[in-house]
Amino acid sequence: MPKSFEWSAKFELGNSVIDGQHKMLINMVNELFNGPDLDRSRQLVLKLFKYTREHFKDEESHMQESDYPKLESHRNLHDDLITHLTELTRNGFHQRHEIMDLCILLNSWIVEHITIHDKAYADYHKTSQVKAS
Repeated sequence: MPKSFEWSAKFELGNSVIDGQHKMLINMVNELFNGPDLDRSRQLVLKLFKYTREHFKDEESHMQESDYPKLESHRNLHDDLITHLTELTRNGFHQRHEIMDLCILLNSWIVEHITIHDKAYADYHKTSQVKAS
């Protein structure tokens, strides 16, 4: 069985708001991972999805303000995850292993997304700030 997901310095982007939201997402996945029962886990899934959508809107807003040239492709990654999660949850979760599979998927997606795609934005933002000064 996989371990709970731990925050690491490699996930830090240098934006306290976005970093805080990423930490919250990781905490929510861990809460889901350690969920006491299936009913509570179902409630946590809904809470997590709502927060994920809000985070994506905030992140995309930051990118838009910075004129990030890869905003559209980044938004597509967000949309693809939301679509995939919606499909996974359409029939509900009937067994604990389905929740665990979701946690594994989210852990993998978050690690890849932050360390590759969000880092690319953070690097762009830092570079554009240096050029502007």
